[in-house]
Amino acid sequence: MARKTFGAPGWGRYGATMKTPAAQLDREIAEALSGSSASTPNSIAERFLEAIARGNPNEAQLARARRALDVILNGKLDGMIYGPEYKDAKDTLSRRFDEAYSAISGPYLHGKGYSEDSKWEDTLGSHYGLHSAISVAKRLAKAPPAPTPGFDREVREFFAATQPIAVMIADLKSKVIKGRKPNPDVIAKKAAVAASRAGRDGECQICQQRFLLDSRGNLVLHGYQRPGHGYIVGDCFGVGHPPWEVSSDALAEWIERLKARSAQLAQEATRVAKLTSIDVNRGSERNPKFVTLTKGDPPGYDNRGKLSFEDELEKRVNDLKQQSKWLADDAKTQTRRLKTWKPARVAAAG
Repeated sequence: MARKTFGAPGWGRYGATMKTPAAQLDREIAEALSGSSASTPNSIAERFLEAIARGNPNEAQLARARRALDVILNGKLDGMIYGPEYKDAKDTLSRRFDEAYSAISGPYLHGKGYSEDSKWEDTLGSHYGLHSAISVAKRLAKAPPAPTPGFDREVREFFAATQPIAVMIADLKSKVIKGRKPNPDVIAKKAAVAASRAGRDGECQICQQRFLLDSRGNLVLHGYQRPGHGYIVGDCFGVGHPPWEVSSDALAEWIERLKARSAQLAQEATRVAKLTSIDVNRGSERNPKFVTLTKGDPPGYDNRGKLSFEDELEKRVNDLKQQSKWLADDAKTQTRRLKTWKPARVAAAG
């Protein structure tokens, strides 16, 4: 049977080692999540909660720690965890960890100067943040006893109880999924909306998104913007046409428009390349400041740098050529897509 080794020995009443069979570990986690861990009084979850309770958290803090621990335990069982909940759980447990260790070490160290116990603690390295439990537990395994027996026992028991959860959190780092965990209520609502729209929506021939159909079976208004002046602009060309499942007429017309516009821009680039003077706005759209540049004139300069006829003309020509190329490439892509079209009923029959 495969075994999960947490890598640090247990101390005190927690046993001699921390080697836990994978099946036993999963069982303890499942029992802790179901609230039946009373049958295993020394379970990993219970030992951890008992350890951080040393920091005297209030009921709300302890409840948050319990929920955070549940998130980590569920992540361990699922083999994955969402990024935001991983970070929140890790930060919550780390805060409780730091408070608990301060409560344990305080009576032995505070107000006693740089004592022998302080020197011994220094040999353990940093103990801030739950992640530090991993390295401190390793050093404790090799460290001699602390000068004060009570301090030695409490520190060893504390790190024995917290280190397995620290390892779980470290292991989960490679299993974090970006983004927030989907809200079941939102998923259910979207599913209900999708079910209510079944048979009443379709895929747009142009933008390939799904929208509702009007009473005539054509796509409703979509793809528009309201840029601030109150008028609707930028309607998708597929508006008012049948959906992709029924027809491809809008796409065929759109391809011809793309080709025509591409050719128009190419002709414009040829025309602009023959100009001998151009007007350039060196101000802003709101406060324009036009400057006329003429072929053969020496370059001038302003706060934007070099101001030459050749540079400005080349920029305009290249921009027009690039736009023409983009539209031509899009026309080719849409033409390939058009060749694959079949009515939905024919595709289903095939």
